[in-house]
This record gives sequence, structure tokens and C-alpha cells, in this order.
Amino acid sequence: MEDKDSEKLNGSMERAEFILNNVGLSWGEIEGKTLLDAGSGEAALAQAVALRSSTARISSVDVERNEDWIGFPWEDRQIPIQAEIENLPFKSSSFDYVIMHCSAEPSAIPETIRVLRPGGELRIWPIAGLELEYWTISYYLDKVKGVPRQKIVDLLEDYDRQIEEANGWIPDEYIDLRKETLDNLTQEQKLEVIDLMAKKYSKMFDLQFSYKVKDSEAREPNALLIYKKEA
Repeated sequence: MEDKDSEKLNGSMERAEFILNNVGLSWGEIEGKTLLDAGSGEAALAQAVALRSSTARISSVDVERNEDWIGFPWEDRQIPIQAEIENLPFKSSSFDYVIMHCSAEPSAIPETIRVLRPGGELRIWPIAGLELEYWTISYYLDKVKGVPRQKIVDLLEDYDRQIEEANGWIPDEYIDLRKETLDNLTQEQKLEVIDLMAKKYSKMFDLQFSYKVKDSEAREPNALLIYKKEA
């Protein structure tokens, strides 16, 4: 049992390192800070902070209760909370950082910004998942292939419906189109799609979002989306 527990805790530490790397933060940067892990899953970051005896204060929230929350020696640490990100159980201006290490639903963003302190940062990795794929394919069909806009919309809506109805199964035709898109777009064009997505967030919420591309040479680049609340 001890070996299993040790393996589980080591896994939490590795997962926490992975999360921090994705959202562009270090252990030193979160030391002494309050951080909301929105969509925390197993709450690996909060567990790792406790194991390191860090002075960072982590609040973990997920819409589903996770079995890894149970049995961990939280002691005086904040126990993870089951809640929707769109309706967070925290006062306004509570956190120095809010992180989302999954593709964010736009509807959750206003609430995460509400709980940010002035000068605090919202960090979202990746900037988008399937939606970024759709935007990239749409860009390719429009700019490279010259497909009419409405035909593109209808095509992607049909793929989206098929994927949803099949519980995530991806149609072969979509896989082929995605490969064709990635094969034929230049890196500059792929990065332009990311820039367009960041501008979409800024326009949608009338706020200034910035972004950092993780690997500009990757076949399918993605980016960290950042919003810094005015002090």
C-alpha cells in the first residue's frame, strides 16, 4: 500500500510540474500567492504544493468530484471544491492567478476574471482544442482552397454533430481533412490562426488578451492565452 501511495504522490508531483510548465509559471512565481486551479481534475497542483510545504495557497475547483481528493492529508490546506467554473464560490478579487489547463469554455472566462485581484493573471492552456482545429481548417478551406464561407460552416457543423453523436469518435473524412490542412498550411499561416483566436477573445470580452506560442515550429502549434487584470 505504501508503494502505491508513494507512486501516486510522485505522479501528482510530475503532473503539477507539467501543469505549471503549460501555464508558464514556476514554483518560485507562485510562492506566497493565491491561485485558483479551475478545472483541477485530481487537484495534482494543490497536492504537490502541500507536499512541498509551499506557501502558495491553492484552491482547486472541478465540476466533478475526484476520488483523488479523498484520503489526501490536506490538514490546513483548502480541500478541493466541486463547483461549476461559471459559478465560482469565491469572493471577487480573491486570487493572484487563475489557471485553466484545459481548453476553456468562453462562458467561464468572465467568472474567472471576477475572482482575480487587480494585477492578477488568468492563464489558459491551450488557447483552444477542437475549436482551434476548426479555425485552422476553416482558414485553409477559405484562404487556400477558396471554398465558399457558408459551405465551410455547414461542413464543420456537420463534423461537429457527428463527433458529438459518436461520443468523441472522429470521422475518417475529418482526419483526412485535418491532415491535408496541416500538410498544406505554412507555419506563418498556422500562427496567424492563433493570432486571430486571441483577437477573438479580446473582442468578445472587450479586454486585452495576450498569448505565447509554445513551439512555433510544431506541426500543430498552440498557445498560452493570458489576461492581466488592471491594477
